Amino acid sequence: MSAAFSRFQAKRTAAVQAAPRVSRFAGIRSAEPKNPYLQPGSYVLRVLSTAESAVPGKNPWFNIGVEVLASDCAACPVGYKTTIGYCTSNKAGPTSFPRIKAFAVASAGFGSDEEYDAAEGGITVEELPKYPPGQHPNAGMWIENASAGADVFNDTIVQCYVSRGNDLEGEGGAPTGDFFREYSWAVYQEGPAAQ
Repeated sequence: MSAAFSRFQAKRTAAVQAAPRVSRFAGIRSAEPKNPYLQPGSYVLRVLSTAESAVPGKNPWFNIGVEVLASDCAACPVGYKTTIGYCTSNKAGPTSFPRIKAFAVASAGFGSDEEYDAAEGGITVEELPKYPPGQHPNAGMWIENASAGADVFNDTIVQCYVSRGNDLEGEGGAPTGDFFREYSWAVYQEGPAAQ
């Protein structure tokens, strides 16, 4: 044992004996290892969670926790768990929100925005044209339903196709060796088409 370790041990023992208390870190469990993002391929996914992150000073993100139920990618086998994230900052929001809605529509089991919007508004698809675009009852609730604390999409099964997007660049434009993922969401169809 080193002298530094012995001094640390002596100080720690003295501090614990002097004032027994409960640390603010009591009860914390080790985090599970975080798997890398899904690789290009076709997947059947179970939605584990949806949440918005709001870390002060950082861009906001919409995160979808998923588990692979079927895959054509050896790097992401059945049981593989990861998170799919969409940046929802003012700059990224215009491209991210339509992608998040595509996830919501597919995981809710609807084949089109119109079907989803009608269900969201508690009206029929035939009644939808009576309203200006995006002004039906409960318009936009899909993002509220998928945000932090809401579990309406948890345990749903969805088909997801992942393709390679642009290369990621580090500081100074140097390539990182990684790339953006493009996620295409679809209603899960049981049977051979889903494999």
